[in-house]
Amino acid sequence: MLQCRYSLIYLTYITLAQLGGKCAWDRNFPWKGMSSALADANLCIKGYPAHKCLLPGEAHNENSKNKGIGALTQKEIAALVDALKVGTMQVAKVDKTHRAAVMASERPVITGIAPPAEWAHDGARRLFVNGDTDYHGPARLKPSNAATKVKK
Repeated sequence: MLQCRYSLIYLTYITLAQLGGKCAWDRNFPWKGMSSALADANLCIKGYPAHKCLLPGEAHNENSKNKGIGALTQKEIAALVDALKVGTMQVAKVDKTHRAAVMASERPVITGIAPPAEWAHDGARRLFVNGDTDYHGPARLKPSNAATKVKK
């Protein structure tokens, strides 16, 4: 599990470097404050697998202490690493025209990928700089018309 966690951190640093971004977090990976760290660096995340894992700063339940990235399960970390590797989750620069709206929490800093058809909500989750979330991201996928046959 520790190796998956380091893979996620490493892939995030590589992506930031490719965008010309600088990491203001030299010592600790800012999982709990990821939304603020991204906004401060003028970056956002699109395609986050929010239907498969917690958003940064969240805990699994109200009684559990938020341990930052340590609160994620191995399955959740693997979903994040896979999304970065295959390119469905991308770190992108925030357009200058939208920077003020992101900082004012009018536009999300993290947007989830379109969830599957069986997802309970109409759209993907989004996270704003102030920590608020909503379900107004990309619409969930349409159900497949593919028929399956059961062998007897």
